[in-house]
Amino acid sequence: MNDKKLLFLDIESTGLNPYKDSLVGIGYAFDDDPVTISYLYDEENIKSLLLTDALKIGHNINFDLLFLNQNGFKTKGPYFDTRIFFKILDPYAKSGLKDLGLHHKFIATALRLEDICVYKDKGDAIKIGCDNHQGYGYVDAVTFEKYLTQDIELTRNLYKKAIEIGISDYYKNIEQPLIKNILDIELRGIKIDKLKCESLYLDVSKELFIYEKYFEDLKLNPRSPKQIREYWKKNE
Repeated sequence: MNDKKLLFLDIESTGLNPYKDSLVGIGYAFDDDPVTISYLYDEENIKSLLLTDALKIGHNINFDLLFLNQNGFKTKGPYFDTRIFFKILDPYAKSGLKDLGLHHKFIATALRLEDICVYKDKGDAIKIGCDNHQGYGYVDAVTFEKYLTQDIELTRNLYKKAIEIGISDYYKNIEQPLIKNILDIELRGIKIDKLKCESLYLDVSKELFIYEKYFEDLKLNPRSPKQIREYWKKNE
């Protein structure tokens, strides 16, 4: 295990809140090894692999790292986030794992949570967090493992694509170190000056009003990537 260089990670949980929901399973793969799905019965093995020197790679990895640490699984860097890497390449393109997998033709069709989750437990299903009105759903074990394996393989292919494209100095020196810094902040919290924050909020609100009026005169929604892109093309 110690001679492995890359560790691809993805987790599934009972909900989307790392401070109150719990882990259901962890999918991982070293280098080009097959994907392993753990239901946390081998807890000590999971803890040891997360503390190896291997580069931990995930898509939106801070979400996974925060869940792992909040559930007693300490992690050790370095880390790499494929979502951040591809978002930097094209800020206006979709950066979801399945969207990127389809775009780069790693998969012909994507297995998504909304396709596999049902709203009622049939007795032997696994409860996992998903983006619906409940915040969770249920899926059978076979489909669960198929879904998690898909996501690990997509992450691995995206990382290989990133290496092929080339990792920029900006990503290496700015974005990549921030993964650990943000995780530390999320785990430890930060002390803030409430009065200073309120003062800054008022200052920013005044400035924001000026900019909103400017964009309103242009008949342009600055929060719409599509409108911004069309405006740039029109005014190049």
